[in-house]
Amino acid sequence: MRESGLDDVRARLEPARLAEVRAAHREDIATYDQLRDRALHRAARLLAGRPAPSRKGPVPS
Repeated sequence: MRESGLDDVRARLEPARLAEVRAAHREDIATYDQLRDRALHRAARLLAGRPAPSRKGPVPS
């Protein structure tokens, strides 16, 4: 069976494409990271038996 070479093409092109997508969605990714980190810290506090501070409103940029 003959290999198509598509894996090599993907391996060359994918990093540049991912960089383009990350640049286009930089703010969304930053917001996601902040929300994820906040949730992880809150979960850790809850598991440790400490109440989590209530913070409502927009995520600071």
